[in-house]
Amino acid sequence: MHGSRKNIVTRSFAFMAMLLPPINAELQAQHPVVEASATARAAWQNVRTAFASGDLDAAAIAIETATSAWPTQVVYQRISGMIAARRDDTRGLKAALDALIALESGARLADDEAVAGLRSDTEIDEAVFALLEATAPVAQSRVWRTIADSVFYAEGIDADPRTGSVYVASIWHRTVIEIDANGTIRDLNLSRHSRMGAALGVRVDPGGQSLWVTTSGLARSEGYVADDNSIAALLRISIADGSIEGRWDLPDDGEEHILGDLAIGPDGDVFVTDSDYPQLLRLRPGAEAFESITHVLFRSLQGVAPHPNGRFVYAADFSHGILRIDLETENVIRLPDAPNKTSLGVDGIAWHRGSIIGVQNGVAPPQITRFVLNDNGTMITASETIDRNVPIADEPTIGTLLGNSFIYVANSQWEKYDDEGNRREGTKLSATVLLRLEIDW
Repeated sequence: MHGSRKNIVTRSFAFMAMLLPPINAELQAQHPVVEASATARAAWQNVRTAFASGDLDAAAIAIETATSAWPTQVVYQRISGMIAARRDDTRGLKAALDALIALESGARLADDEAVAGLRSDTEIDEAVFALLEATAPVAQSRVWRTIADSVFYAEGIDADPRTGSVYVASIWHRTVIEIDANGTIRDLNLSRHSRMGAALGVRVDPGGQSLWVTTSGLARSEGYVADDNSIAALLRISIADGSIEGRWDLPDDGEEHILGDLAIGPDGDVFVTDSDYPQLLRLRPGAEAFESITHVLFRSLQGVAPHPNGRFVYAADFSHGILRIDLETENVIRLPDAPNKTSLGVDGIAWHRGSIIGVQNGVAPPQITRFVLNDNGTMITASETIDRNVPIADEPTIGTLLGNSFIYVANSQWEKYDDEGNRREGTKLSATVLLRLEIDW
């Protein structure tokens, strides 16, 4: 879910702040990343207030606090550059450009009118060119399949390695489609079932006869009514006819819940991320109810990927980065980023040979990133952009492995609608594209 997603509505930091449960101050102090991000977000609110009132000096002080606390947050660095340019602060602008060059993001700063006015300065001009070069396309993927329906509104995707079939979840149509190895599309027609909301995540059961699908009530679905808000469930679906073989609903506890991505562990456990009330849900084989893991590091959970050893699960938190959850102790750590890189803004993730492949749609332009982990999986040693297929992949969400390929949703259409499900003015819809990226590591 666009976290930016991937983030469903959770990608709006202001909206998320209203939904989150209170953070225990003692627990927050135990996790510096939480404290730092909280400091940065508080300063960010001051930036917005000062900027709106035209007080650029106050905005500059506030954005310096935000970027100092959370230097790998691309938005903060980009706004820092915009404010510096409006204050004719070439030194501050150069610092912001350099930070974005290292992060390989924030290309929109180069288009800012105030920045353009300072490009007579040679250092600024060279830095702008360097930023454009650092964020240029890395188009290693190719179009694999196209879904002609421009309102399909794709989110989750998974593949069955035995048949080559790929399954794609539709938010608008409340269903999942199957695309077989020959490219033939079959609708599982899940919208016919009662209490079927937007289809978000989809995974093929290891047995190959069923799908696991998450569904939640979203205004961005066709035929949405207010009662849909209470929908938050995990479904087990028969691939043969789309019938529901099992259903696990979250209790109606008065909280907002959006069940997004999911994954299946090596022992058959199904792991589901709840983005709005951040928790990791675990459904053991044969269980009638979820187990819930919560933690102060959870803020906007998106993709989830179990480690092959069965003890650890990795999760992408849009606001805090890549996390590792120990299933035995429920201890959670944030993986330190590679130097001058960021793991913020990641939506779907997949585990692959000691690395995490992440759909990073919370940076601009969005990209597919390979996060290489150390031997014990506790830190990110390198971050590599492996695909940045602009303009095809303008809103990627989730990807899946199929053989030696990573196949992902390129243009989900998420940002083309507001939270009420209305098309944003000036947006243009297009056929949904699935991109295929060959991987050789």
